[in-house]
Amino acid sequence: MTHPASPDLGRRGRGLRIVIVSVIVLLALLVIADRVAASVAASRIAGELHSRLGTSAEPDVTIHGFPLLTQAVAGSYDRVQISGQGVDADQLDEVDVRLDLRDVQLPLRDALSGDVSDATVGEARVAIDISEESLEHLTGLPITIEGITDEVARLTTSFEVLGQQIELSIDAMVIVQGTMAHLDVQGASAAGIDIPTYVVSQLSTAIGIEFEVPVLVDGMHLDEVTARDGAVVLHASGTDVPMVLG
Repeated sequence: MTHPASPDLGRRGRGLRIVIVSVIVLLALLVIADRVAASVAASRIAGELHSRLGTSAEPDVTIHGFPLLTQAVAGSYDRVQISGQGVDADQLDEVDVRLDLRDVQLPLRDALSGDVSDATVGEARVAIDISEESLEHLTGLPITIEGITDEVARLTTSFEVLGQQIELSIDAMVIVQGTMAHLDVQGASAAGIDIPTYVVSQLSTAIGIEFEVPVLVDGMHLDEVTARDGAVVLHASGTDVPMVLG
C-alpha cells in the first residue's frame, strides 16, 4: 500500500529544484558575462592595434582562459592570440603577422581601454608572412616562392639577360641581423643550367635588398625561416619581453 507524499517533503522537493535551477541559471549568466567581458576586451584591443599598426583590416584577438574575470582582476592572462593581416611594413608594403602570447601581464583598466603599451609577455611567439607580392614590391621583379630548404628559399623570377627575358630559379637565404634582413642570393639557374657569375651578381643587386623586419614584440630572436602558401615565414620567439606597437 502506497502512502501519499508528505506535504512538507513535497514542498522541500520543489524548493530543492528551485535552488538547483537558480544555481544553473546563475552559472549560465556568469559564463555569458565572462564571455561578454572577453569579447569587449578583445574588441577594444583589436581596435587599438588596427589604429596603431595601420592594418588593412581589424586584427583578430582571442583571449583564452576561464574565468576571464579572475584573470582580469589579477591583470594576468594565460594566453592571448593576435592575427593581423595587411600590417604596414614600409619597404615590404604589407605583411601578415600571427602572435601567440602566454602569461600576459596587462592591468584591467588597460585591457578595457584597449591600451597594450605597458603589457609584458612571459613567452611570445610570432610568425611574419612575407608574401610574393611583398617581395615583388621590394624588388620590382615578379617573384614566385617555390619552397625552402635549410633556410634557403627557392624563388623563380623573370630577369633580363643579354636583352632577353629568361625564367630563372634562384636560391636565396634569408639572413636576419638585429632588426634588418635581406635575401642573399646563393645561386641561380635557367632550365637547370647554371648561369654566369656576372648574372648572379646582377640578381644579387636586384633581389638582395635589405629590409626592416616588422615586429610587434621587442627583444625576440629568430628561430627559423620557412615557406608556405606563397610566402616566406619568419618565426621568432622571446621570453619576458615588453609588447611594443608599430
